[in-house]
Amino acid sequence: MIYFGHTKPKMLVADEGKVLKDKNDIYIEEHIDENGNKIEEHIPYTTTTVFLPDDVTEEQAKELYVEEIKKKVE
Repeated sequence: MIYFGHTKPKMLVADEGKVLKDKNDIYIEEHIDENGNKIEEHIPYTTTTVFLPDDVTEEQAKELYVEEIKKKVE
């Protein structure tokens, strides 16, 4: 991933063939919780570009986002 700190706004851009996602955004299968409630499937949001606030450093950005290989949609 490439960090652009000289632009307004700052940007984080994924390498070719990869996507970015929030490190804490995880896939959750559809299931029934302990109270009997149906929990819908959650697919993490991915993007190729993240626009960052002015006060986020390169180190902070790399702590917040991870880069993954782009999966083909069938």
